[in-house]
Amino acid sequence: MDAKKFLELQGQIKQNNQDYLEFVSELDSWKAELDKKREKSLLNSQQQQQQQQNGSSENLPPVRNSLMKKKYKKKPKSKQETSEQQQQQKKKIAAYDYKAWDKFDVDKACEEVDAAKPASDEEYETDEEWEEERRKQLAESKKAAGNEAFKAGKFEEAVELYTKATQLNPESAVYFSNRAMALLKLERFAAAEADCCSALELDAKIVKAYYRRGQARQKLGKLPDALRDLEEALALEPNNKALQSEVKQLRIDLHPEKYATGEVEPIFDKPVSQRSKKPLVRVPIQEVSSAKSAQVTPVATATSERTAKDESKTVQTEQPVLTAADQSSAQSGVTLPSSSKPPAAQQTQPEPLPTPPETPYQFKSAYRSLGRRDPLAFCTSVLCAVPPDRLPALIGESLESDALLDMAGAFQAGLSADPAIAPRVYQCLRLIADRVRRFATCVAFLSSGELGRLAQLISQLAGLLQPLTAAGDAQYDLTRLAAAYGVPHAV
Repeated sequence: MDAKKFLELQGQIKQNNQDYLEFVSELDSWKAELDKKREKSLLNSQQQQQQQQNGSSENLPPVRNSLMKKKYKKKPKSKQETSEQQQQQKKKIAAYDYKAWDKFDVDKACEEVDAAKPASDEEYETDEEWEEERRKQLAESKKAAGNEAFKAGKFEEAVELYTKATQLNPESAVYFSNRAMALLKLERFAAAEADCCSALELDAKIVKAYYRRGQARQKLGKLPDALRDLEEALALEPNNKALQSEVKQLRIDLHPEKYATGEVEPIFDKPVSQRSKKPLVRVPIQEVSSAKSAQVTPVATATSERTAKDESKTVQTEQPVLTAADQSSAQSGVTLPSSSKPPAAQQTQPEPLPTPPETPYQFKSAYRSLGRRDPLAFCTSVLCAVPPDRLPALIGESLESDALLDMAGAFQAGLSADPAIAPRVYQCLRLIADRVRRFATCVAFLSSGELGRLAQLISQLAGLLQPLTAAGDAQYDLTRLAAAYGVPHAV
């Protein structure tokens, strides 16, 4: 045989032998794995049978991974705990103090160790608690940014920021209520109603949530439900005048027949125990026929005594001429007192204008006397008579929606009488919006008609300030002012 062929045959035999050994080793390892799996399944079945026999069918929890374990952080100890540890450290006996070791009571020390409680998980703060606190703080920052966007009239951006706040902290009812306010401005009434429902599920005493849900339901045509929401809000804030007017108007819309029949609601809702104990007084009513009522007693008499010889002459009397108002009052059976005069004859002297107020009490007194009776005088002698920086302090924290609308009407009357006060009115309106604390709440409770009155004021102001802005005298940010007063865009 050729030597070359012999060497090739020998190498092939060695290769076949090596392949066989590898195959056998793989077969042995596969068999060992099958035996392990069979033993494991058999052990699990035996454990299940034992659990069923013992009456406990609870599944054992899986082995926890070390990466999923909670990380504990030691809480700072109180002064009392640190003082106790210092006392224990002072009690330690030095190794060289043999006399003290002779007096040491080992049994007592063992009892103290047994009585000491081990440190529980309550003494530690987990990473989950830190993460929850961080999410709450981030949600508050999103809510604050949403409030700023809402004040600037960016309602879409406000909705997005409030949504992020609700995702970070879904247990806060304020975030849902604020988002409902922005959705109302965008006329998404169904979504606003859902947000108010979510807010009330978390906190059933949020007045704004009841009020905003009532507004949304009015737009959706759910008037009975809207009335119930507004009544709930009024029960929580009985002195809110805006809510009182809304509830009254909605009751008229729901039950027009009740008010058409002449039924009058009670003025006071006081219980019987708090009502006055004074007896009622009966007022007699005297009916006068139409024939007698037409005869009005003379108001003035003029005697003409020319000479002493004409004493026998009759006294000439002047009969007053009956006006249409007097005839109608006579036909209705009402007699005017003898001292009453026609309105033209009554000459009343005008009341003196108040001095510029210096305290909030003087401002309120001037508002009560002139706020609605004479808006022009209230504007000139009160609102424009004090420095604009002092006006927010005089208004104070008791601003109501009615007072805000009355001031807007006074500013309108002042601008119509004297257009030159337009820069001062702009400065007053801007400072009221920036510095009066209850301003945002008052604007939020205004109806669409009341917001229209504010829009008229800002439109009038924009028309008067436009020439000044074009001339470069000053810059007036009317868009920001309109957004602060609930008007989306400056006209």
